[in-house]
Amino acid sequence: MAITQYFFTADAYFNFVDKARALGVKQPIIPGIMPITNYTKLARFSDACGAEIPRWIRKQLESYGDDSEAIAAFGTDVVSRLCQRLLEARRGCTSIRLTRRRRCSRSSTT
Repeated sequence: MAITQYFFTADAYFNFVDKARALGVKQPIIPGIMPITNYTKLARFSDACGAEIPRWIRKQLESYGDDSEAIAAFGTDVVSRLCQRLLEARRGCTSIRLTRRRRCSRSSTT
């Protein structure tokens, strides 16, 4: 089994799966989906790891400013529609892995 980096467009997943299958990959390829709950953190993390946030999503999230409820509602809608499209397309997606960015804490022992 393989799990993809998170993405926000179903076509990115379909294209990746098609290329992997053409290379002979037979294992299930599970889409990694990142819930949208905080635009600033998501944008910073995505920029750092090279994940693309489509322009239309960035623009809409920017328009909400600090309205965390509007961001969460929009994020839920976007991610729900993405998951629905992935599962309904019947192009290799049989399950979805929702992922989240975890805050790591450092600890030391003496």
